[in-house]
Formats: sequence, structure tokens, C-alpha cells
Amino acid sequence: MTNTNNVQTKKGFTMIELIFVIVIIGILASVAIPRLAATRDDAKIATALSETGMILRETTAYYTANGHFSDTASDMSNAAEFNNTTAGVDTVATGGTFEYYTPKNGTGVESCVKFVINNVDGNVTIQDSTGTGNVCKGILGSNTYKNSLKGEHLVGGSNVQF
Repeated sequence: MTNTNNVQTKKGFTMIELIFVIVIIGILASVAIPRLAATRDDAKIATALSETGMILRETTAYYTANGHFSDTASDMSNAAEFNNTTAGVDTVATGGTFEYYTPKNGTGVESCVKFVINNVDGNVTIQDSTGTGNVCKGILGSNTYKNSLKGEHLVGGSNVQF
């Protein structure tokens, strides 16, 4: 006699298998997300260092071509102009000083690098500003900033000798 009971076999995942998969995905995410944030900050630091160097080169070129610095940073450089949400350089040199702004932790921007221009001697001095965010700390701590950008740059005036 044959057995007429139809036994259906169910295929699928058990609850314990699903829990293991979720735990593994959680572990991978906890490792990957901080790395992603660090990579994003590194990109912003590299961009800011590049723009700071570009501002210095364009400002000194402006002085060489015109014999003086302008009171408006946008006259001397094509760097992006900052607003309250994006990084860049301020446009007006107040008292011979204009600043480069970087993204702040969270939202907004903060002053990170200060450019002091001196029309008498034809010098540009790059100084630290008041920023404390991750991007600003990365800029100020980089070897490129410390060794190549920060400090006084002699452009013209009595400092140039032929």
C-alpha cells in the first residue's frame, strides 16, 4: 500500500540564519562608515590645500602684473567665493587681510587660513585662523601647509633683487 499523505517540504532560511546575516552586515557597516567619512574629509582637505596654493600663486601674479595688491580678493584670484554653506575665500580684504573658509563639523563654514597682504613690501603672509573643525585641523596639520604655504612669501618691493 502506498502512503497518500502529501508531505510538502518547505525551503527557506531559518530565523537564526537571518540573524547571523544581519549581524555580519552590521559589523561590515560599522567598519565601512567611519572610513567613508574619513575619505570625505581627506578629499575636502586636499581641495582646500590646492585652493590655498592657487590663491597664493594668483595673488602674487596679480602683484607682479599690477605693482600692488587689490582690496578685493576676487580681483586677484579665481578661487571659489565662500558663503554660509560652502567653502571658499572671502572677497573683501579687510585691513589687508582676507580669509579662506572650510566646512565646519556638521553644517556651515569656519575661517581656517588667513592671508595678510602688504602693499608696501609686496609680501603675502599666510597664517592660521580660528577654525577647529576636522577639515581645518587637517589643513593646518599637513606638511604641505606647514612647509610650503604657511609663513611670509616675498613677492615684490625691495625684496626682489636682480
